[in-house]
Amino acid sequence: MDSKFYSAISSNVLVCALVGTNWIDAKLFSVDHPESFIDFYAKFQFKANNDKKLSLVTISIVDLIGNGPGSNLNNKGYGSILVSSVFNIIKIHFDVNSTQQVKIVGTISDSGDNGVIDHHLRRVHFWKKMGLTVIDENNKFSGISGNLNEIPLPAIPFESFSATYDKNIGQLQYSSFNRAINLIPWSESDSKALSQIKGIDFESIIIERAKTEAEYEVNNKQISKLVLAEFKLKFSVACFSFVFALLSGLDNNAVILFGIPLVFYKLTGFLTNNFFLNKRIKISSMSSDLFSQINSDESEVVEYAVAIDRSRFGLLIRAYYAKKIRLPEQILSQLDKCKLLSKVYINNDNAGSLLSQIEYLD
Repeated sequence: MDSKFYSAISSNVLVCALVGTNWIDAKLFSVDHPESFIDFYAKFQFKANNDKKLSLVTISIVDLIGNGPGSNLNNKGYGSILVSSVFNIIKIHFDVNSTQQVKIVGTISDSGDNGVIDHHLRRVHFWKKMGLTVIDENNKFSGISGNLNEIPLPAIPFESFSATYDKNIGQLQYSSFNRAINLIPWSESDSKALSQIKGIDFESIIIERAKTEAEYEVNNKQISKLVLAEFKLKFSVACFSFVFALLSGLDNNAVILFGIPLVFYKLTGFLTNNFFLNKRIKISSMSSDLFSQINSDESEVVEYAVAIDRSRFGLLIRAYYAKKIRLPEQILSQLDKCKLLSKVYINNDNAGSLLSQIEYLD
């Protein structure tokens, strides 16, 4: 039987499950901590029915790692989401009916506890919450057991999962956030989310920024004119005072002759400084306010796009893979590495301009 890959996005988590002939390897990724994941691995045992068809009889839990004490994914409910959803996938994948007895077995361990008793108690509570019996709650290596049909309802319903058959998919590794994203099939929910990004009016922001930059240049020229006007006024007064000193017969004293213009130059600057300074401050403040407003507007729309991309686990790069869009090279080169627009946005001050260059193919 070919391997079957299941994937679902729910809130801020991605659950992937690869079901092989007699095993399942499932992972949960959180968009908040893409560098970490929870891994749940189990093996299956079957028996032949009277009609010689194989029926699932035992699920042996091999490992659940990544959400233990000290991890980024600890105590956030992610383990429950993964395990409950995976048990439900197994149930439906193998056509387990409501009367069929499928035993679940496993063993807990104290890995990562470092002698803290609370960690063991939380682990006991977790497996009991999953509908399993912890045989000896005081034993850190106790066995656990249960029945598949007694497992609580899944956190993510089976209908939310997309399924892909591929004879080679069992060879694919999705032990990282980036690799898992590459395997998520495009869905109707993705199309709806992409249409939301498409509907963002980036062009208006770009036009407004161009206007703001033009006004900024005009304001800079006005400031330059004010600086020049202030200098001309002070210089003119100084020249006038120099001529006045010459005409007054003070040319026999060089200190007085040249000191008077300098005094009048300084005095004029002192008397007019507030006027010219206030004018420059007012114009600079106008420029600053213009840029603050346009930066705020651009940040708002870009962050909206970032939130949509994030909610669908790398929507834009997946849309590119699915041939739904063409991306500007500057975004593509970075998204192909980090997958999430939020990381590209951090590295680009002109994210709005780049996003306006996306070409939508549908």
